[in-house]
Amino acid sequence: MLLLNIESLSDSELKYMAEQEQIDGWEEMSREDLIESLEDVFEDSSDVSSSIFGKTRFVRSLTDVPPGSLSLPGVSPLPEVYNETCIYAVEKDANWAYAMWNIAPMKKEELLEAGSRLCLRVSSGDQFYDIDVDYEDSVWNFELPWPGKTYTVSLLSLTGNEEPVEEVLSTSKSVSSPSFYFKDHIKDLLDKDTFKLSFDSLFTKEGRLIKNEIVSYLFSEVLNKQEKGGRK
Repeated sequence: MLLLNIESLSDSELKYMAEQEQIDGWEEMSREDLIESLEDVFEDSSDVSSSIFGKTRFVRSLTDVPPGSLSLPGVSPLPEVYNETCIYAVEKDANWAYAMWNIAPMKKEELLEAGSRLCLRVSSGDQFYDIDVDYEDSVWNFELPWPGKTYTVSLLSLTGNEEPVEEVLSTSKSVSSPSFYFKDHIKDLLDKDTFKLSFDSLFTKEGRLIKNEIVSYLFSEVLNKQEKGGRK
């Protein structure tokens, strides 16, 4: 699906749409008048199936437009695949990132003939974990489990069963998970008042710690320090 904003269109594109919708006087209209007239067409019409947008309502805000329904001059659809094997990573929040990738058609055919499997390898220094993916997949959310670290995600092919041969098809640029004060100041949490202030609201009524990687990390570090120091 294509997300489109009417105000992102050029004057010529707006006039083209107005002509297609048979709006009177479109040739002499200003940009604002064109936008307003087009909005009126789609907001007032109870049956828009005859328009160039099918049954899609076209408004100033982002609108879901079915592929193939938008026929603007000089606009051609994006290809479904590209002749390049690549992977990209984008941070979503403190704990998660988003990966998207493409495998060149000839490379994909080669891997399929070899019976190779695919996986994503999320790496940070000497730590890593793998995620199995299919050939039909092209996007994935992946976790950033170690706070304050830099990560890359690689698209790998695995050929064979007992000792599979790994081939790195592509590696993304790095993304980072943010650091935080207590990560480097665990000793501060050994103070009972500081610990109580920091953790009391993070327990449920049943006494369970909420599920959060950063909180779990801090809590485990505090317990380790207490055990080493002989505290209870």
